[in-house]
Amino acid sequence: MLFAGVVGSAIALRQAIDRSDVSQSTFTRLMVFVLAASIVCMAVGVAGWGLLAEVYAPQTFHSAAGGIFGSPTAVSWIVSFVLFFGAAVAAVRGARASTSRFAH
Repeated sequence: MLFAGVVGSAIALRQAIDRSDVSQSTFTRLMVFVLAASIVCMAVGVAGWGLLAEVYAPQTFHSAAGGIFGSPTAVSWIVSFVLFFGAAVAAVRGARASTSRFAH
């Protein structure tokens, strides 16, 4: 049921884009920047969560209460932050590359 909803939404969005008067390059450029900004915001949020957890709940943050495969929460946070930071860098680089591609 969920899969059908996702596929239906994707089809409806594609049809709406095809029928709109907005050029696809403008829409695509806007969506690329929105996506890159949201990934950067998520990376900042993950960083902030870890720093605030260290300040306000250090015992829980350094315990093995919920880490990946029984690791301390701090280790899981570092892994998550590295992955989010890498995704943010890739998103920003992709957004910059797509802007130069659409400019020509």
